Amino acid sequence: MKVFVLVASFFVVGIVFAMLAGQSHNDSTSSGLTVKNPSDDFRQLKESYINNGHVVGNAHWHAHTIGSELYVQEGLRGILSCDDSFSFGCYHGVLEKMVLDLGAPAILEVVQECRDAFPEGVSDNEIGSKCIHGLGHGLVKWHKYNITLSLEGCDLLNGSYNSFCYDGVFMEYSLSGQYPGFDEDNPWEFCDSFALKYQKKCARYETALFLHVFPQDFNRVALECLRSQAKDLRETCTISLGHRLAQDAVGEIISIRQNCGLISSDEGEYLCIIGAAEEVIFQKYVNWEETSRALCEQLPTDWGKRCFAYK
Repeated sequence: MKVFVLVASFFVVGIVFAMLAGQSHNDSTSSGLTVKNPSDDFRQLKESYINNGHVVGNAHWHAHTIGSELYVQEGLRGILSCDDSFSFGCYHGVLEKMVLDLGAPAILEVVQECRDAFPEGVSDNEIGSKCIHGLGHGLVKWHKYNITLSLEGCDLLNGSYNSFCYDGVFMEYSLSGQYPGFDEDNPWEFCDSFALKYQKKCARYETALFLHVFPQDFNRVALECLRSQAKDLRETCTISLGHRLAQDAVGEIISIRQNCGLISSDEGEYLCIIGAAEEVIFQKYVNWEETSRALCEQLPTDWGKRCFAYK
């Protein structure tokens, strides 16, 4: 899942936003969102953040909070009021709250109920994106941020769902703002401590930990990413920095180019640009087609081909 909180403060009818810079994500209220009528609030959220099909701000955590309240008011049926907007955040909030309500021992029941709530023919990938990722968030909170227990819970699921659950686990942990034992001198020790099957999802969120230790030092973060001995982890980490910078810029190309351009390694800069182009497309930010094309076109030929390959 590729999303971070945008610092903002404004009012929409029925919704109050009060997001604070540097605020960690430890509970369903961390988005600063006050929810009264979650179905109406989700509609208003989309009206505020989506203009002619283009996303004008990062509202994933707002959608999480609305989903959480949908579960409180309607149970799992609340997902019927959700859609794919804001990287499936509404669905994730419903499932996260359901896990916290029913408990980690009930996760297989949670998965089955989620499957039953969708029409026949919905793919495992769609169920994974909408439900299982949110379940991963819930497991981390249920286990009080014990990642080992959370990942063991993920491993109880159907094999095709595991990676979605791992992704939710590491995303939730990365946003907690608390990383006991994180070694600034050996930052890869955290991901390297997990079994190989978990490491790529861990690498996807390493940048959040790096930025916690080296705030706003994008060059240092990229160079730390590139220190990994494993090529797939090295690239996953650096590409995720591009995701983060695109989110912070809300898809604005000048800011993306400036921040990726701070990276002293050519490989790091190119991977950052690729990640940013991917995120601009994924989020459908304003002028996403033109922006992603321009980012890919600025890269050397082979890197550009890789950039254009993202769908």
